[in-house]
This record gives sequence, structure tokens and C-alpha cells, in this order.
Amino acid sequence: MDIHVAPRKGSADRYDYVRGRDESPSSKSRVTDEHLNEPLTVVVDDYGIGVRLRGVLEHCIRWCDIRTIEIEVIDYGGEAEAFWVIDGAHRTPDAPAFFAPVEVVAGGDELTKKLRSRPGFDDAAFQRARAAEERAEAGTFVCWSC
Repeated sequence: MDIHVAPRKGSADRYDYVRGRDESPSSKSRVTDEHLNEPLTVVVDDYGIGVRLRGVLEHCIRWCDIRTIEIEVIDYGGEAEAFWVIDGAHRTPDAPAFFAPVEVVAGGDELTKKLRSRPGFDDAAFQRARAAEERAEAGTFVCWSC
């Protein structure tokens, strides 16, 4: 079960199955497997980006296969959250984009650092996405494409 990826639909309810939220209104999501209530870990290495659940690599995308890097800001009715949406060369309906929160996921800081260091990464788009998240404004921000 690919619990760490979600189809790009642009609607908050489409992403709820990968999200675990605590009850405080100001909380950010924590990506979990809703059945195991266990957090996912983003893994970044020389090969690419992966997601581990209970030590098992569940999904990965190689650096050489990445075609677009976007940030999708989703408005949850007064709160918003930014998610990396990373599409690869081999995307099919059965293999949707790699999807992970920009923050509050184990390994997220390393992922953000690595993505922002890619040649041609649009740091201004990244900053616009983060500002939109602060204002709770939904939108899609293309940060890199080939």
C-alpha cells in the first residue's frame, strides 16, 4: 500500500488518507500509516528519495527520473500546509507523484536541503510557497522542472 503518495487533485480531502493530525488547532500534520499509526521516514541518498515505514522502503524515485518539483499548498479552512510533489519520468496512474510534507516528517529537513540545492531550483518559488502557507492560501508553486 503506497500510503505516502497521493494523487494530485488539489483538494484537501484527497490527501487526508496520508495525514495524521493531533487535536490542537495549530498542529501541522504528521504523515502516518493510518492503520499502524506510525510515522513515515523520508530517506535521501545519492540514489534518490525514498520513504520507509517500519524499516521497509515503500516507495522511491531516482534523482535522474525527477521531471518536476512543486510545492502544493493546501488550505484546510483557515490553516494551510505545504507538500512536496515530485513527479518522475515513469509516472503512471498506478505510480502517482512522490508526496511528502515540507515540514514535520522525519527526514524532511534533509529532503528540503537536497531539493533546494539542485541546479536551477527556483528558490523564489519556494519562498512564495512558504509565504502562501503562512497566509493559508492554496496554490501550486513550480520550483524545478527539466
